[in-house]
Amino acid sequence: MTVATRTTALEADPWATDAPPMAPAEQAPTDAQLAERWEQRQDQAEDADRAVLSLADAVTMLDDTLAGWADHHLDSLDYTGPAELIAWLQATKARLGVMEAYLARELGRTEGCPDLIVLPDGRHAEVVKGRDRKAWDHDAWKRDVRAALLASHSVTNPELIDPDTGAEVNVAALLSAVQDVHGSTAPKVKSLRELGLAADDYCESFPGPYAVKVSTPSDSTPTTTKD
Repeated sequence: MTVATRTTALEADPWATDAPPMAPAEQAPTDAQLAERWEQRQDQAEDADRAVLSLADAVTMLDDTLAGWADHHLDSLDYTGPAELIAWLQATKARLGVMEAYLARELGRTEGCPDLIVLPDGRHAEVVKGRDRKAWDHDAWKRDVRAALLASHSVTNPELIDPDTGAEVNVAALLSAVQDVHGSTAPKVKSLRELGLAADDYCESFPGPYAVKVSTPSDSTPTTTKD
């Protein structure tokens, strides 16, 4: 897959939303140069198609033989082989992620690209523009989540009685203690939305990278390149 000259900048910043500016051409390309470029891109496209098919076959073969391969090495007390394969898989996963981000970016910023693409197997690929969020006000969203949850369950007097001690127990305080156990990780945007809360009210929000969400028409939980 000959895309090295276009992915170099992306590898340095895989979530970049804008390509590096092109240097102005000294003169317009001739018809012969344009034809040559077209042929080069066509050759690259054909090479990429073959690479994708080869990769799919290789992954299937590895998946089918991995258990036997692992048993052979471990029975032989060879622990280096499996560890090396894990390292290779991790590096390959990262490299494929860079390629995925590149393709999502190119789809998203190409004029005329539809927001929804129907794949040959019937799945839907939705091209969306993500958002990057940081500097969350964790105390604020946790407080509003507690209030929304109590209201959604019609809890107007959030007090319970401990059957063992007879002491009053504050439900909101219990929910707060549960949230504290989870620490201060970012909340799920979809879960906030279901409670009628807007994620951007609790953080700094910026335009993020393009993403491609792939789902089946009957599946309400799509898989995606980025949340």
